Amino acid sequence: MDGQRKICWREKRAKPPYFRSTIGNFGGRERAVAAMKQAALYCRLSKEDRDKIEVGDESESIQNQRLLLEEFAKEQGFLVYDTYCDEDYSGLDSQRPAFHRMIADAKKGCFQVVLCKSQSRFTRDMEQVEMYLHGLFPLLGIRFMSVIDHADTEIKGNKKARQINGLVNEWYCEDLSENIRGVLKRKREEGQYLGAFPPYGYEKDKADHHKLQIDEEAAEVVRQIYQWYLEGMGIQRIAHLLYEEGIMPPSLYKKQKYPSFSHTALQKKTRVEYGLWSSSTIRKILKNPVYLGVVVQGKEKKISYKNKKTVAVPKEDWAIVSHMHSPIIKKEDFLAVQQMMKAKRYDTKPFLKKEYPSSVLAGKVFCAYCGQRMYRTKGRNGVYYFYCPVFSKSKGKVCQHNTIREDILEQTAREKLKQHIAASVEEKDNQKLLEKAVFARTDGERQRYAKQRKIAEEQLCHLQKALAMIYVDRSKGKLSEKEAEEMRDTLERERERQKTLCAIYKEKEELTHSQELPKESIAFCCLHRMIEQITVKGEEKEICIFWQV
Repeated sequence: MDGQRKICWREKRAKPPYFRSTIGNFGGRERAVAAMKQAALYCRLSKEDRDKIEVGDESESIQNQRLLLEEFAKEQGFLVYDTYCDEDYSGLDSQRPAFHRMIADAKKGCFQVVLCKSQSRFTRDMEQVEMYLHGLFPLLGIRFMSVIDHADTEIKGNKKARQINGLVNEWYCEDLSENIRGVLKRKREEGQYLGAFPPYGYEKDKADHHKLQIDEEAAEVVRQIYQWYLEGMGIQRIAHLLYEEGIMPPSLYKKQKYPSFSHTALQKKTRVEYGLWSSSTIRKILKNPVYLGVVVQGKEKKISYKNKKTVAVPKEDWAIVSHMHSPIIKKEDFLAVQQMMKAKRYDTKPFLKKEYPSSVLAGKVFCAYCGQRMYRTKGRNGVYYFYCPVFSKSKGKVCQHNTIREDILEQTAREKLKQHIAASVEEKDNQKLLEKAVFARTDGERQRYAKQRKIAEEQLCHLQKALAMIYVDRSKGKLSEKEAEEMRDTLERERERQKTLCAIYKEKEELTHSQELPKESIAFCCLHRMIEQITVKGEEKEICIFWQV
């Protein structure tokens, strides 16, 4: 009867030719059980597959994947809950947005089945195969199925095939990574420029994007920087002159020329927005051999094809190729600058021995006029100050004069914090929050004391056993009276020491559990933790504090 129903069902639902080979393995009984189950469709398209589409291969397109999975879900009797698509993401990428959204929905119980065209579309990482297909999904009661390679977590005998697919996919990525590394290494050795954006002073040749040509507008600035330095100007003075002449810093210049350019200095409000040059930028330009026509690459490398973290490469392994593009600076001028910079270096070791006290407000003080984080410096009178770097670097042309003594600012912050806490501790809920903030700092100490007390107690147990063994050995004649007495005295002294340590660590551990702290202690412990930001108007002596609690 079951067989007849299966035959009748297949006669009523004619399938396209390619579906007879791909989904014919799932029988009618399974379709009946799967009725009304919710299914998530996952599609992924990597950059490599997109390139294939451009030359006519559309088998990996998102549209075709979706159509294939929708028809497959219909054939199996699944209801489609949602379709999750990641475009331009590698199968090794663990930060795919749609993938993470699907996993989050899976944990909420939104669906019972995950469908993919192939297991490689889901992931090419063997670790993720084990984590999700053989770990998380079985716990959540979710079935994974792939159309092309017939992966199905409901079939026990299918596990080895899934693991083999995972290994093959990972080997493919590893081989592809090695091939790409080999190609890039060869290109670097040939002197081809592989950077996404050219260095300041150059632009990419329109005929050959791996070759640099001089950008005359920026190159003139580079020549001027070298000339000023050879004339004896300091780096700070050069930075100020460039600002005075209205010349944009390299990051702003590149952003204007290349809209897709991104830099940390452009992602948040910094001095770059005001057209201010930094000393480090000038120093990098003066040290960069690219202005001699030399291409230096391969300074860093990725740890693994699975990890984006990079590590430094020894200088002897760098790819350095000369005469690859027109130089901006003459060789003798470049070498003269290097000698001058070397001569101006001084030994910093004596200064490292001095210990300057850190500030509890470091990183939290901002200028109320321009929004720039204020810098901390030590005056000639030995007093520490916070000042606005924008006003200082621009020689007063941008922002306003804004400086304040650290001790005055810290005293004001402490007084306002006491008032804030005094008003907050009246309510039990706020008191608990404050106490939690204070005791969070003592968690580490409490754990350390508990661990040390446990070690001391274990030592006491060992010493007690050793003392007992002395009596046994003495009764058997293995030790003389004198030897036994000496060993007993030594062990007794050590036992008393361990008892004392146990008492000390226990007392300290109990002190960290105390729930009654004076308001002064709370204010002192929470000063840095509770203050989110302080804005200062030095001229008006106006201080605004923004609290985290």
